[in-house]
Amino acid sequence: MARCMHEASKNKDRSNDQNVAICLDAWRGKHPSDKPKSTGGGVWLANLHHKLRYCAWYILPSYFASLKLAVEEQVKAFSAMPQQEAADMFSLFCPQRPPYEIDRNGIAVISIQGVLGNGLAPIEKMLGMCDYEDIATEVAGALESGAKAILFTLSSPGGEANGAAETAAQIAQISVPKASYTSDLDASACYFLSCSCDYKVASPSAQSGAIGTIMPLIDESRMWDALGLEWKPIIGENEQLKGAGMGPGLTDAQREYYQTQVNQMSAAFRDFVSDYRELDFGKLRGGSYFGAQALDLNLIDAIGSYDQAYQYLLDQIDKRQPES
Repeated sequence: MARCMHEASKNKDRSNDQNVAICLDAWRGKHPSDKPKSTGGGVWLANLHHKLRYCAWYILPSYFASLKLAVEEQVKAFSAMPQQEAADMFSLFCPQRPPYEIDRNGIAVISIQGVLGNGLAPIEKMLGMCDYEDIATEVAGALESGAKAILFTLSSPGGEANGAAETAAQIAQISVPKASYTSDLDASACYFLSCSCDYKVASPSAQSGAIGTIMPLIDESRMWDALGLEWKPIIGENEQLKGAGMGPGLTDAQREYYQTQVNQMSAAFRDFVSDYRELDFGKLRGGSYFGAQALDLNLIDAIGSYDQAYQYLLDQIDKRQPES
């Protein structure tokens, strides 16, 4: 694989898609399979398409745009690969989430990285996404295994709104000391999950915050007009909202309907965070902020390192030890 990537990189005029295709051809030639087991099919593709096009997200808008483009460009090329080969291939391009571990001091380290989602398919995880259910399972497993504290390492722009509140509530109920550290991103849904930590540490260049909701809808009315298409669904009587989001655009009533949903989801996000941190949402305006500014806005407790967050937990464990 290293050789094929070298060959692909020699021609700088090739597009990224062409270079990826070269790597794939070499990979498949080296790992032939008469009857490959597919990583998925139309169902998971439809599910992913629906999430990207119609669902509400707690995520950085710029990162969502990149995610949508990357998935649309690459996922079809990989979907027919045998599962193990796909996993090996994706590991070259997408950081794979490590399983949690409890070290000799009794501190469990749980990773929250990549775009967060609910009920993800295996191929979505191979793409570097992180399932809320996996985080919840690891939290429960760490506590059942006797962890004395939990350190969450964060590197996520956020993700789906569905599933965030439930996972955040489970993390908030952790009875042992808990801290978080991010070296790059603790944004939106990730911040939803981590805001209840007793101590939040970020590196000077890390971004924190982005407390808010976005529903990515594109008005395609002009394109439909150019193609001579007209949206005429048949819906039940007095069910004007049934077709919301399916046509080229939204009616005023449909937009108000979605706006109300988004406002409610943002309010739930803010209310939850407010239980654990005093924030001025008027100043935040849904934005994410770098180290010093994040500290000034009380989004984090300290600018520092992983070791600083870890030492905090060691100190808390010591304080809980019974006096001899």
